[in-house]
Amino acid sequence: MLGLFEFLKKLNKYQYGQLIFIFAITAGPFFSDTVRKVLFFLSIFCINKTVFYETFHCRRVGAFKRYAYTLIFFWACLILIPLVWGVDDVLERVRSIGWPLEMILWVCAAQLFARDAFFIENVKKASICACVLYSLIAIPFFISTIFVIDHTLYYAWPWSAGSIISCLSAWIIYQLFIVNGVSRWHSVMCSFFYVLTSFVMFMTLYVTFWVVMAAQILTTLFIFVYLFRKRISIFIKKIMLIIGGIMLVFSMVFMISPKILTAIEPQYQQLLMFNKDVEAFTSKRNLVWKEAIGLIMERPLTGYGWAEYENYNKLSMGHTHSSFLQIAWTAGLFPAVLFIGLLLQLLYICIRTLKRSSPDCVLPVVVLLVAVAFLVNGTLDNLFNATRKVSMLYWIYLSLPLCKAFLINKFEGVDNNGK
Repeated sequence: MLGLFEFLKKLNKYQYGQLIFIFAITAGPFFSDTVRKVLFFLSIFCINKTVFYETFHCRRVGAFKRYAYTLIFFWACLILIPLVWGVDDVLERVRSIGWPLEMILWVCAAQLFARDAFFIENVKKASICACVLYSLIAIPFFISTIFVIDHTLYYAWPWSAGSIISCLSAWIIYQLFIVNGVSRWHSVMCSFFYVLTSFVMFMTLYVTFWVVMAAQILTTLFIFVYLFRKRISIFIKKIMLIIGGIMLVFSMVFMISPKILTAIEPQYQQLLMFNKDVEAFTSKRNLVWKEAIGLIMERPLTGYGWAEYENYNKLSMGHTHSSFLQIAWTAGLFPAVLFIGLLLQLLYICIRTLKRSSPDCVLPVVVLLVAVAFLVNGTLDNLFNATRKVSMLYWIYLSLPLCKAFLINKFEGVDNNGK
């Protein structure tokens, strides 16, 4: 505790602002929107004019410049098209601007604070702590519900838990598999954390998150093959230990609640497509997508604005079950194409940056893993404008390639000004 106070005494005002911002985005899932907004404004008050000027007057070149323009144009379309051509009345259209403007403010704040190694180190620690804490809270909840998905709690459990953990756990994956030369104790703790978070994602009983986990591991394997093949054996050993650890935890939970197997069986049959039923394999999402595409094609250029999707479809769905279709529903096909281009640019920037620097440049690895989670989860569910605590977290990570810290080596020092 004394060490913590000594650490805080050495910080300047700007670094306090960084810590408040980091706390707001990582511990945000535990708080209300009001608390997060208060933390946001507190962090902004810690910034001086120099930081504002340096952040928004810096010159971006090449792929980073194109990515910035695409992101700006995308958000401009999301604000202007629904405002002018939305199907709601004018007053409701004006009110609906609040959500995209809030996301833009969080994205801009990330540019102000994600500038140095101090930010990287502390967002890593806070993300891992929040991810582990969120997982520890989720496990007893799953046990208490006898591993039955309750869609009345859709945005709280388990979908929200899986979405948040799949984002924050990217830091655990980086620490466990990518970082080299760490102590055995550090490796054991990271392994325990990943087993814990993987088990929680598995026990959401959403096949979507099973695919997310597999996609992130395959992405990590790609990084190993792409950058340092000599260490591929270490990756294989670690992943085998992780699988063993997950099976051990699963066995322990089975002793407490044998009904866990009954809960998993439908998802297992769905994933392997035992009955060759496409509707069962997609959880009838194919029907939702087909109807959503039909509605979108009635207004392909303008969309329906921020109108509630459930008021227009016969299946009584609250959303289109796809981020890309939800964007097209909101603002038309052009912003949806822009968003696809945005994600492709993001993948290109992360991979190219890793090739030109090294895995020690931490943010490209983490952002790549988060982007993969967004691609999988966002294709099968509406991750575009889900609850604020989920949307805000993902949009901040998708904007990190524009931040100064994106190209900073994690071993670089930090001066007294936090630069």
